[in-house]
Amino acid sequence: MGRKLLRHNAAFLVHQASLKLVGGIGKGISLLESWNKHAGISLVDAAEAHTIYFTFKSFYSKVLNVHNERVREVLLRLVSLYAIHSFLRKPIGALESGYLEARHLGFIREAKEILLNEIRPDVIALTDGLHFSDNILRSAIGRYEGKPYETLWSWVTEHNRFDKEDIRAEVAKEISTLRGKRFTPVMIPRI
Repeated sequence: MGRKLLRHNAAFLVHQASLKLVGGIGKGISLLESWNKHAGISLVDAAEAHTIYFTFKSFYSKVLNVHNERVREVLLRLVSLYAIHSFLRKPIGALESGYLEARHLGFIREAKEILLNEIRPDVIALTDGLHFSDNILRSAIGRYEGKPYETLWSWVTEHNRFDKEDIRAEVAKEISTLRGKRFTPVMIPRI
């Protein structure tokens, strides 16, 4: 379902953008003016839809080559979730073309909810497998040592650059200057 839906959505939006571009040229204006004034937004929509389709297609083809059946199964759910989530953000091409009716979106949202429930047990393994650090994810929940609260406290007290005396004083000084008041340093106690 995902591949055909994304492909149709992208193809329709590309077709609509080309019609607008050619239509502008047909009115006697330059290609550049037609691009900017008639087809610009449609071209952006088409490019977004095409990028989503290309990403899905590339990811899907790689997933099919995964040898471990359990991993392939999880990644197929993930790529399906990507397709459905991406499509639901901008389904306009499939709706305007008549490929889908608005009432079908409810079924697609339901499929998304099912996939979210199916993939939930594998989320930590997926993020760990991608080797994103907890700092990049801005999350202490999936800590391998099982100490999320201690990690959060450490982030706040040791690694928060805005909790340093010099930065707080500088921020207070700038705010006072903006407000037109004379700066009086106030020391905020550290917790």
